[in-house]
Amino acid sequence: MTDIITSDNIREKLVLKTVHNIRNLKEKEDTTQGMYREGIKLDLQRSILLTESYKETEGQPMVLRRAKAMEHILTGMGLYIQDWELIVGNNVPTPQGLYFGIDMNYRSVQRVVHSEEGRSLLNDAERAELDELIKYWKGKSMSDIQQNKFSENILKYWNMAEASPGLWSHWSELGIPNYEKIFKAGLKR
Repeated sequence: MTDIITSDNIREKLVLKTVHNIRNLKEKEDTTQGMYREGIKLDLQRSILLTESYKETEGQPMVLRRAKAMEHILTGMGLYIQDWELIVGNNVPTPQGLYFGIDMNYRSVQRVVHSEEGRSLLNDAERAELDELIKYWKGKSMSDIQQNKFSENILKYWNMAEASPGLWSHWSELGIPNYEKIFKAGLKR
């Protein structure tokens, strides 16, 4: 007899990785809960594979580098399929893993894993490995390229500093709202 899949029993099996807002603007909040639930870890495997591929393809056209990087990731990365999943696939090899795009912006994740709130995301050896990967991406990440290429006039709209109407950003420039506070106090305050 097969198990009947319901939203309730799926909910029980899911690993939630939502972030707890520990910094609301400039005010530091209670960090006793930590930034993530216990057991959630930053996964480096995809970043390691991406960096390996980019190092091997230096000087080649970017379209080939990206294709070869994807192939290297897809053939080298671990994967998991949970017995209850109807749709599978993830960008990390474990349900507890967090992914970050090292090629997009390494600064945000580096800042988090070296902060008190994010120390549980990596152990010391993994933190050192991340720092080593970052050495390659300095000056090559999308964020670095953006900052070097865009004039001050364009950057103010890119970063939404002038209240541009859209969400035009690499997620790292966005703040994370304190949803708990918003639900309690509301938006009109």
